[in-house]
Amino acid sequence: MSSRRTISRGSGLLSRKKSFADLERHAWARDSIEALASKGIVGGVGGQAFEPGRGVTRAEFAVMLVEALGLAGDTPSSFTDVKPGDYFYRAAGALRQNGISNGAGDGRFLPNAVISRQEMMTMAARALRSQGMLEAPEAGSPPEFEDFGQISAYAREGIARLAAAGLIQGNEGRIRPVEHATRAEAAVFLYRIYLYAGEAAE
Repeated sequence: MSSRRTISRGSGLLSRKKSFADLERHAWARDSIEALASKGIVGGVGGQAFEPGRGVTRAEFAVMLVEALGLAGDTPSSFTDVKPGDYFYRAAGALRQNGISNGAGDGRFLPNAVISRQEMMTMAARALRSQGMLEAPEAGSPPEFEDFGQISAYAREGIARLAAAGLIQGNEGRIRPVEHATRAEAAVFLYRIYLYAGEAAE
């Protein structure tokens, strides 16, 4: 019997294509950004901009991830730095309720901190596992990334699962785990997650 849950992803219909005026230098991410924006999973900044090269904050990624996977969460956020009325309040609560993020370990979520690539990957891996997806890789087969040794212990299992599923490939043999993720990188990664979740749920 499958342990996968039925998920309802995104908040809208494919009513019309959504684009942004500042994607010219990020052509590699355009399709993913526009696809997610058309589904209501990501939004722009101040109207016509997406700010693809800016670091994505923990709050922004929380909202994107919850929308991409349709994660349910009716438990109020218990993080001390997340308040009712914050745009990410429901998303932060959903992450905690589903065991995806416990914050910084001191009761804070640090919503305005720019997320690292390994944090982003770990949240996504935990989110997929909370929905009964993302199988463990074969024993003794760690991902062949040159900088795998730079990955923090807490993130290694999740990143190994993502790599085994083909959801991260790295760039020139590296995944730069401790570097900050940009909004463009987050969108491309999340679109892969979105498509994977749709296929796994079928």
